[in-house]
Amino acid sequence: MKRPDTLQKRNLEKLLVLRRARLQRAQGALARQHGECETARAKVSLATAQVVEHRDWQQERERVLLGELVGCEVTVNAIERVRATFAVLDEKQDNLERAARQADQTMQAALELKQTLAVDRDRRRREQDKIVSLATHSLPAARRRTELLAEVEQEERFRGNSNRS
Repeated sequence: MKRPDTLQKRNLEKLLVLRRARLQRAQGALARQHGECETARAKVSLATAQVVEHRDWQQERERVLLGELVGCEVTVNAIERVRATFAVLDEKQDNLERAARQADQTMQAALELKQTLAVDRDRRRREQDKIVSLATHSLPAARRRTELLAEVEQEERFRGNSNRS
């Protein structure tokens, strides 16, 4: 039959291994989420740059088109062509701005998840530290208790042997 303190020690070791594995999984999840945050941040930067680049190009294109209308006789077809071009440019700008907002929302969600995972990782780390601390304090106490019990048993055996003599 196994001694209770040996069983307790084995259970404590199993608990420590389990907690360590959970902490490692939490750290891995946080690292993966950090990567996703960086990817989302890069997408926001790219989308913002595209919005600015298109806005500058659109303004230049509009100046050129309006400049062509100023220097010559303007027809209804020319005005409609310029108006259609402006509509296409505006639609493209709206799409780019929408994509930038969506990228920003995705990044915000990724950052919130990262923060949640960091809180979970910190909680698991504190639990791990607490259990390790308790284990390091309880093992010497358990060892001392075992030694005392062995000493008491030895004393009882010694008394039993001296009473028989």
